[in-house]
Amino acid sequence: MPDIHGVGGEKGGVGKSTCCKRLLEYFIENEIPFIAFDTDRSAPDLRKAYKKQGIDIREAYFSEAIHAQDAASVIVDVADIANVLFNLSAASFEAVSFWLKQNEILEAISGENEFYLWFVSDGSVESVSALYKSLATYGKQIHHILVKNNGANLNKDWRLIDEDKRLQTLMQQCGVPEMVLPEFFGIETFKIIRDNSLGYQEALDKATSLGFGKVDKQRIKRFLRESGEAIDELRIFKKLAVKE
Repeated sequence: MPDIHGVGGEKGGVGKSTCCKRLLEYFIENEIPFIAFDTDRSAPDLRKAYKKQGIDIREAYFSEAIHAQDAASVIVDVADIANVLFNLSAASFEAVSFWLKQNEILEAISGENEFYLWFVSDGSVESVSALYKSLATYGKQIHHILVKNNGANLNKDWRLIDEDKRLQTLMQQCGVPEMVLPEFFGIETFKIIRDNSLGYQEALDKATSLGFGKVDKQRIKRFLRESGEAIDELRIFKKLAVKE
């Protein structure tokens, strides 16, 4: 059965959109059927980047309001026909937890769909604390994947995660794999892609009109290659490739 993949991290600026965009393109590259949702109403980066390409990016959102009880139910409903990918806004933990609990989402998908949370971190105190809270709350009910974003942690200092014995124990108990999301070298190249709401492959295709030279294009190719290899190493999608 298809799986559900949410990309979050609770803290703003850790690279959630970067990770989610890369996963979406990974699905395309590997011909993995998927349905994507943008749940970030304040910064719908996923929808902006791919809707104009004709990729079906649907809308959903998480809320504790009574009138919005079904605003995210479609995420689960479509998981019967394809893998689901959705992004999460910053500070969404309470709203998502409310949705999971009140609708008994994890019980509803039990035995049919696996729920993965790609937790993107910059290694800061706030980010590490949010990771611990999420693991302590859900345990093995949700498959957490720790994404260490080297693009957000420019010092590449992950000691707050690696040397936190309490967190490491909890990660081991929950079987949390780690993935390093490589830094995108070339801050100006990255800004152009971001500010024009582009996907990475789209940026390559439009390199000439964007004024990108050989170095810019190689930076994009390198990021796609290294991030793709990092996703491959998790072996989460190996079963899907075999089925295809």
